[in-house]
Parts: sequence; structure tokens; C-alpha cells
Amino acid sequence: ILVFKESTSSPSVSWVHGFERPVVLFELFVLVTFFTGLIFSGGQNEVAAWNAISSGFWAQWFWVGVVFIGMITPLTLNWLTPSEVRH
Repeated sequence: ILVFKESTSSPSVSWVHGFERPVVLFELFVLVTFFTGLIFSGGQNEVAAWNAISSGFWAQWFWVGVVFIGMITPLTLNWLTPSEVRH
């Protein structure tokens, strides 16, 4: 909207916001499936999965970058926008 000088009521913005929620839910499904597969495969895969989601450098990137910025922020902004702007 800001970079491309697009109106909030344009068909393009409406189209993007229309598939935003299903895409985020699909991302959540893929992440759960990925980590479940790693954990159930055992060995170093399990250790890597637990390190990635529980502690360490990559856990911070996962929770802040992927979950907060990539999933929670867009859904929250969509929920908080006024109804005349929301799609």
C-alpha cells in the first residue's frame, strides 16, 4: 500500500488480504508437520528440532521472526484495522 501507492479499497489489496489468513494457517500446518517429523525421526534430527524451537540462537529467530513477525503480526493487524479497510 505504501510502496506501490495503492488505495486500501483497490481490488489488488482486497485480493491479497483475501488469501492472507488461509496462507498463514497453511504455514502453521507446515511448521507443525515439519517439527513433528523431525522429533519423531529421533537421533540428531530430534535434537536439532528441540534446539530450533526451545533454546539457542535459532530459537530466537524462529519465535521472533517466523512466528511473531510472519504470523501473529499480519493476523493482528488485519484484526485491528477498521471494518471499512478490512477485506
